[in-house]
Amino acid sequence: MESRPFEIEAALMICSDNARAVAQAVSALAEIAGYSLLTQGTDQLHVTHLDTPARTLNRKGFALRVRRLGAQNLLALKGESQMTDWGGTKRLEVEGAWSPEIFDAIGRTLGEQGIRLGGWSPAFANTEPVSTLRSLGLEVIQDREMSRETKHVAATDGKAFAELAIDRVTLHLRETDAIFYQVEIEVKGEAQSVALRAIVEALQAMHPSELRAWRYGKLATGLALERMAHDGELAVWLDVERQITAALCDRLEAALQ
Repeated sequence: MESRPFEIEAALMICSDNARAVAQAVSALAEIAGYSLLTQGTDQLHVTHLDTPARTLNRKGFALRVRRLGAQNLLALKGESQMTDWGGTKRLEVEGAWSPEIFDAIGRTLGEQGIRLGGWSPAFANTEPVSTLRSLGLEVIQDREMSRETKHVAATDGKAFAELAIDRVTLHLRETDAIFYQVEIEVKGEAQSVALRAIVEALQAMHPSELRAWRYGKLATGLALERMAHDGELAVWLDVERQITAALCDRLEAALQ
């Protein structure tokens, strides 16, 4: 089981009418802010978020997620983000491969907040996680696919201390799909937060009007887009490839605030 008490990261939304080109420009970088970028490859992920019918987790600042990577399923609980003064975020994270240990760890964390997930059953071991969680009374509130290119960020000694990811996110909404691009940088500990800030500032200096600090998680972003789609407001703001436009970024951020 992998369990980290907190993750420290920064997210940049690509707000452009040619977001793919901006993502490709970031992908082509071999260094940033004096640090080396070492390409690790691209993964295809399927992410499902669940909550109670009363949206208890969301109301208390939690997000419960199943992420499938190939044959591996990861279960994660994330807490509410705490903002830094320069636009990064720090938040609780408990994550690990689908197992009794990670299930129980997440159950204990939720139990401390008065939220009961239910107990592990041996019958869960070989079952599909989303179906299992739904059998406990949870509902799927977001379904998305993601192509993630990962780069390790290394200092002059060659040791990686952070991860930079370029994400192409496809949200499967009820009325349509919606696609957006993000850049995320996550460091291994608070000691590297100064470097994280330098990387963010360097990226924004390269694309000042197109890389926007984004303090909202993918779940919150997707739920806001879902509301816009439900109200009939989304389709006119997507381009012909169903990608969000620069103008939609402004409306979306206003809705999230």
